[in-house]
This record gives sequence, structure tokens and C-alpha cells, in this order.
Amino acid sequence: GAHAVTVYLNGAAVGAHSESASSITPFPSQMSVGCLPEGSPSQGFAGQLDEVAIWHRALSPAEIAALANATGPIANP
Repeated sequence: GAHAVTVYLNGAAVGAHSESASSITPFPSQMSVGCLPEGSPSQGFAGQLDEVAIWHRALSPAEIAALANATGPIANP
């Protein structure tokens, strides 16, 4: 089946992409955020990442909005 990924920025959906289950590659080692694992520094993200989080399940749009509007530390919804 297909897996959908939605990207949120400040609590609002800004993009979506769907992939078939056979095309999703598992991470055999460490995962990198903001750069390519084997890349040089010139291939990295040229900005700042703040409050990056990964959950073991898909969050609802309401949960994402609540996290984006939170003023304290991020809790596991």
C-alpha cells in the first residue's frame, strides 16, 4: 500500500507526498536531519532547525497545531 507523508510548517500543512511501501528505504544505521549522511558540509541545510521531533505514529492535524502553538517543552501527545 501507499504511505503518505505530510510536511507541516508552524502547524500548517505545506506539502504532501505519497510513496509505495516497496519504495520506502529503512534506515540501517543513523538517520540524519538537515544533511546527507555521507555529504560534505556544503550539501547540508543552510538554515536553522528548531524543535525537530519524530513520533512512532502519525499525528492528527489537531495534535500538530497544538504542538506548533505550545509555549513550553514538547510532550509526547
